[in-house]
Parts: sequence; C-alpha cells; structure tokens
Amino acid sequence: MFSIISVDPPRMLNCNNLVTFNELAASASLGLACINLAIRTIAVWHNKWITRFIVLLILGHWSLVLQSGLVITSWTPTSGCAIVDTKNMILAATSLYAMGFDFIVLCLLAYKLAFAHDLGTNALGRLSRRLISEGILYFVVSFVCNSIASLLMIMVSSDAVVGVIFHIPACVASTIASSRVVRRLSTFNAETEKV
Repeated sequence: MFSIISVDPPRMLNCNNLVTFNELAASASLGLACINLAIRTIAVWHNKWITRFIVLLILGHWSLVLQSGLVITSWTPTSGCAIVDTKNMILAATSLYAMGFDFIVLCLLAYKLAFAHDLGTNALGRLSRRLISEGILYFVVSFVCNSIASLLMIMVSSDAVVGVIFHIPACVASTIASSRVVRRLSTFNAETEKV
C-alpha cells in the first residue's frame, strides 16, 4: 500500500521517509522469515552451541537488514516519489545472506532429525519427515526468489530502481513460504498425520 502511495500520492510528501520505511519493512520481513525457520531448528537441537551459532547468524543478517533502508529519493510533481539512488549491493547481499542462512539452518535441522530418530511409523518419525520436507519446500521457494532478485540486482547495479523492484517481491515470497510452514505445522495431528 505504501508503495502505491509513493508512486501516486494525493499531495507532496516526504518521499525519503516513505521509501525508506518500505525498504526496511521488506527487508525485515525477509529477516523474520529466516528467524521463523531458525526457531524450529533451535527447538529441535536443544543445544546451547547451536543456539549461539544461529543467534550469531541472525545478528549478522540483521546488520545487513538495517542497512538496506538507505534509499535516496526525490519528489517530482508528475510522478510522485522517484528513487534516485539505492544500495543495490547491500540489497543483494541481504538476499544472498538469507539464502545461505536458510541453507545452514535447513542442513542443521535435517541432520538432527535424520540421525536422532528413525523415520518409522511412529508420530515422532512422521513429524520429522514433515519438518524436513516442509523445510526443503520453504528453502526452495526462498532460494529461487532470493537468487533471482540477487542476480538481477547485481547485473543491473547501475539502475537504482531495479534493486527496489526485485527486492520486495522476493521478501514477500519468502515471508509467505515461511508463514505457510509454521501454519501447516500447527495443524499437525500426531495420531492421524492429517492436516
């Protein structure tokens, strides 16, 4: 909604604050989507060293997320807020870091679930299979969206608008996939394995 307002505002407004908020909100959604999967891995491991390692990864990711709002805009009477300059490399680094972070968390989750329990017919085995398969599904969706956005931001690094255009849909897709994984897990029935 704020993106629509910034393109066709009813009156003159502070474009820099509006577009900076849009970028920070999109990057924060990507950061929170990564944390969503990381919490599941922390819960499965119950290990203080793994928890500390994941928290360090989260802090590194958020150091990039908080820098991604550095967007310079200007007001034009005919087209509203125009993006003059953005840090495409920081936006690309945020997406690439999210891909690596998700991959590490997925590998830790899969390793723990594969070797901690047999994947037989018991409820814990069915839960383990579901956590691994849905984690892989989330990772694939997030990886594809973030890799397309990162590649386009790196290839067209001279264009300030391209980074913003491709960063926001990648963040939205990652957030939807992450939320879907949590939602499906909340409806898991250990007795029947029905959703």
